[in-house]
Amino acid sequence: MNEAEAGCVIREVAEETGIVIKPSECVLEIDEYYEDWKWVNRYFLGEVVGKTNVQLTDREQEVGMEPRWIPADEIVSIFSKHQMYADSDEMRRGMYLREYTALKNIGLRY
Repeated sequence: MNEAEAGCVIREVAEETGIVIKPSECVLEIDEYYEDWKWVNRYFLGEVVGKTNVQLTDREQEVGMEPRWIPADEIVSIFSKHQMYADSDEMRRGMYLREYTALKNIGLRY
């Protein structure tokens, strides 16, 4: 699929949250490097313009994903604990660190 970036943002947010947004330009990019490949994470702000149905994949449903609003200070606190997973769950540690970094950078800018 050769989807434009804005369309991808709109689709992903709608599928996973049921909220339709008008996305900003990219406000932050975080690059992660793993062995011989690079993972690019791009972050956007969004203005809510409508609602739709949540459309989680079978795998997302199996692992218990659910959209939930959490106050910004609470989610920053949760992701700030990334180091506690260093010895037990490297994938979670990396995800928590990435999201903590993004929230702190975006929070400082907006």
